Amino acid sequence: MGDSNAGAMCDKLIASRGGAQTSASDGELKVAGESLSAHMEVEEIRCFVKGRVQGVFYRDFVVKHARHLVLTGYVRNTPDFMVEVLAQGYSDKLEKFIEYLRKGPFLAKVSDVSVEWRKPSEQLKTFDIVF
Repeated sequence: MGDSNAGAMCDKLIASRGGAQTSASDGELKVAGESLSAHMEVEEIRCFVKGRVQGVFYRDFVVKHARHLVLTGYVRNTPDFMVEVLAQGYSDKLEKFIEYLRKGPFLAKVSDVSVEWRKPSEQLKTFDIVF
């Protein structure tokens, strides 16, 4: 079975299930009639986490989950005993990341997570703890 034949079969299978499909005219992947690239823009969130979140390995927890989700950005303690998180990535990964922020590690007690969605002003390369 040739590669083009296999590709056509995959397109038919995906289309039959109502998912992504390739337009024969331009070869662009579509989701529900829209370009996949429209769904794949990098977004940015800035969060402030309140509660018992300092001195409980919260920043290490954040870095671990951010790197697992292939996000970039930073996490740092604030002088008013909160934790600030700036993260960049695809919206589905950021949504999952916010769930982790709300949960926190075992010793933490998160009382609130404020989330501000915005367009990235610069592209970050890694996810780090900032001191």
